[in-house]
Amino acid sequence: MILEIIISILISYLLGSLSPGYFFGKLNDIDIRKFGNKNTGAANVYRVINPKAGIITAIIDIVKGSLAFLISNFILQIPDAALFLSFFAVIGHNYPFYLKFRGGKGAATSWGIALASLFFTQSLLAFLVVLYVIVFSFAISRKLEFNKPSRKILRAAALIFPLWYFFFGQKQALIIISIALILFLLLDIVRLSSEKLNAEVFKRLKGFIKRKEKKLLSTTTLFLLSSILVIALFPMQIAFISILFSLVGDTMAEVFGRVYKKWKIGKKSLEGSAFGFGLNFLVGIFLIGPLNLTLIFIIKAALFSAVIELASQKIDDNLTMPIGTAILLRIFG
Repeated sequence: MILEIIISILISYLLGSLSPGYFFGKLNDIDIRKFGNKNTGAANVYRVINPKAGIITAIIDIVKGSLAFLISNFILQIPDAALFLSFFAVIGHNYPFYLKFRGGKGAATSWGIALASLFFTQSLLAFLVVLYVIVFSFAISRKLEFNKPSRKILRAAALIFPLWYFFFGQKQALIIISIALILFLLLDIVRLSSEKLNAEVFKRLKGFIKRKEKKLLSTTTLFLLSSILVIALFPMQIAFISILFSLVGDTMAEVFGRVYKKWKIGKKSLEGSAFGFGLNFLVGIFLIGPLNLTLIFIIKAALFSAVIELASQKIDDNLTMPIGTAILLRIFG
């Protein structure tokens, strides 16, 4: 086993060290590492040389990450171990020996490893790897900024509701969500009954409340209401996925769509919705086993959720996404 591990490490590193970005630079008589953000990555090649070279570089960088995992898994026959060792391809990409250990940043190669691994394992390690790749990609882009970060934290905390449903069942979930709904609904009624009080609430909770909520029920109230309806009316798998995908997809579509908004549909960004679909799909992969689902079901759920998010222009998507996704899954799932 030690020999197999050493071989996997060496192959992964050597695969990763192949640097198409550097060679594209040489074909254009430059050292790509002296221009742009001074690395051999696909984004830098895209900006400094040309888009075609950048896209080809990205594809090769992704493929070499996937190959590192596939070869390691073939040698070891242990997907999680192969997943860990294949990250030596990222080390090779970032620190190629023949370029004095100055390469890229490793985002595309990391994506190649993560995507290939999903066909062989849906373990906790695989989930953490996918999560790492997503966060790492955001971090190196230095573009995504969270508007109202306190609100995003509140959205993340709302994950407790579908998880509570998963672990404790329908009755307990309805009780806990109903209690939360009553509290938020009372807060809405009280603040909406007094213009002065409403203004004070917005002043003190400006990190949690959107401007459009000043004369309406809060989005949290609408989300809790839709969650209760979905849990009460639909089977567990449909209800759980509909609520979870609403939380994950809507939040990330908003964040991503704020930066990438070339294709706008009303107030929404097509790129943001596409990213929400992709992230929901990745999350759904890890739920196939625990929820006894199929890959087709996950694809449909992610697609329905993204379409409803994009189509919810005048009605709050915190209300439409869980309910709409559940209805479509019930009909077409």
